[in-house]
Amino acid sequence: MEPTFKTMCRYWTIVQEVQAVYLARDILPLYEKVPLAFAEAKFQKLLSWTDTLGKDMSREEYSQIHVANFQ
Repeated sequence: MEPTFKTMCRYWTIVQEVQAVYLARDILPLYEKVPLAFAEAKFQKLLSWTDTLGKDMSREEYSQIHVANFQ
């Protein structure tokens, strides 16, 4: 279960970075306060994160339950 936990921690760190910007209390509309470069940078970070996923995190017929929850 350790690889799944580490994988999820890295994922939720990226999600928290996005959430902090998107949910910031501000009167500006989202398209004005969040530049496209920010969205692209987070997308690139997610792509890099997926490159680190090991085979043990892939969906298979007899995957462990924590891997299925991750999926």
